Amino acid sequence: MRLAPILTLFLILQIAECIDQPLKEVPASDILDKIAKGQPVEYDHVIVKGDLVLDGLGLPIKYIGRTNYEIKVMGLPEYVTLVYSPLTITDSVIDGDVDLSNTLFNDTTDFRGSTFNGGDAKFAGCQFSSDADFSGSQFNEYTANFVGIQFNSDAMFYASRFTNTVTFFGSQFNGGAEFGSSQFNDEANFVYTQFNSYAEFSGSQFNGVTDFDGSQFNDSTYFDGSQFDSYTHFKFSQFNSYTYFDGSQFNSTADFTGSQFKDRFIGWDNIRDALTCDEATYLGLIKNFKEHGQFDDADDCYYTYRYRNMNTLPDFIGCISCGFGVRPMYSVYLSIIFIVLFGLVYWMGDAIYKLSAPAQEHALSKNKTWSLSIIWGLLVIDIKEIIIWFKYIPKRVLEYLRTLRPRSISKMLYDLCHKSFTTSVSLRDALYFSALVFFTLHPPHDWEYSEHWRYIILLEDVLGGIFITLFIVTLGNIIIRY
Repeated sequence: MRLAPILTLFLILQIAECIDQPLKEVPASDILDKIAKGQPVEYDHVIVKGDLVLDGLGLPIKYIGRTNYEIKVMGLPEYVTLVYSPLTITDSVIDGDVDLSNTLFNDTTDFRGSTFNGGDAKFAGCQFSSDADFSGSQFNEYTANFVGIQFNSDAMFYASRFTNTVTFFGSQFNGGAEFGSSQFNDEANFVYTQFNSYAEFSGSQFNGVTDFDGSQFNDSTYFDGSQFDSYTHFKFSQFNSYTYFDGSQFNSTADFTGSQFKDRFIGWDNIRDALTCDEATYLGLIKNFKEHGQFDDADDCYYTYRYRNMNTLPDFIGCISCGFGVRPMYSVYLSIIFIVLFGLVYWMGDAIYKLSAPAQEHALSKNKTWSLSIIWGLLVIDIKEIIIWFKYIPKRVLEYLRTLRPRSISKMLYDLCHKSFTTSVSLRDALYFSALVFFTLHPPHDWEYSEHWRYIILLEDVLGGIFITLFIVTLGNIIIRY
């Protein structure tokens, strides 16, 4: 029962001892000597002193079919040096230049957790026949050069850190490319790189310019959760399988001009604000979203494309009225704004009024003319109301009479001859009237409008018909998919 705690304590002490133990120094010449003899190279937790350069070891070479582009543009020779030794240098520090360029590694290569502190780390033109593991490694040199490299099995760079420029220009990954949780503190160059298996960049951080121009992703590609702090280029790249950018963050421009997407693209919301591209790329994305049932992304992509290319008055009207045919709620919002605006205008301009009770009855009559009996009846009603009002508020009445002027009296007489038997409307009534007109409904029979307002009311009626039609058409476009 007490053995387990003792073993646990023992393991903790052993680990602490290993951590505190200083790194053992190993001359680089020892490693080169083993490589020359074809012996396995296996070192862990050491410091390699000196330069790891294969030139002059007399290793066999093999001529390979380099293309003219590889020879003239990338500067690669037509041969590679053959190394048959498995190479393992883990959790170590390499204090010196590393130049393993143009080498064919026929066995495994393992630099997990190692730090390159010398000058440039050169692996240009290398070919790895088996797994190459650089997980957790750190490149502190001026440049980490992997130009034209070919990985024929899995390439592991998980959680690696590149302090300065790193270039994989023209490289080829025939196995999985694992760069998840890596950190690129300077320029990261993957121009014309070909990924023939999955490409994993999830959770990586790109602090400098990131360039994937002309790259080809032939299997699933993962950039989910990655962060791009500078310019990012994917111009003329091909994404031939699932592509994930969900949860990624672009703090600068992401240029996808000329890119093609052959399969599902996840993460439109994450690249939208930073995206810059040509018309063909936008239309290709829209088509891709529709083909894979991502209709919300297709609508948003189309809206973004039209909005960023908006330069005419019809474009502006199409944007605010219906969101270019993919935002039906824009019609609703603008309709509400028009109803409120017209209602305020009607209310402030006394454009509408209600007929009083006796006048309402008369408005329903066949001839609809003011007869003497109606006028007399209304006068009697008003006189009765005036008597009651005069009885209770005599002082206010006298003050009102003293304020009367000939102009006021003439206006009262004019109103008497022109439907003066009305009541004013509240703002709520004006908004209600505006809504009825906008939706082409008839207002109540006891409501009337002034003649000089008829064209304004007609305008609102026409606008209402237009926006109702726009809403129905846009909603139908959203609901009915093809």
